[in-house]
Amino acid sequence: MVLGSHVGTMRGHTPEHYRQVAEVYDEAIDAQDPPTQSVAEAFDVPYTTAARWVRRARALGLLPPPRAGLPHGNRPHPEASD
Repeated sequence: MVLGSHVGTMRGHTPEHYRQVAEVYDEAIDAQDPPTQSVAEAFDVPYTTAARWVRRARALGLLPPPRAGLPHGNRPHPEASD
């Protein structure tokens, strides 16, 4: 499924677009799928474009900042023990 339109520049996207990006990203984390790749596939854009959109969604406060050492977005891997 391809969401929204990716025509235009980063500045040309609406806040709703970035909310959709954050939603896809969060759903991918919940499904333990690679989140940025999931955004790229959902919107049918290159990975680099999806990564830029994820950075913008973070800047807008729609996603938390990345944390070092957590390759699955911002959540520890479910199999990790404390």
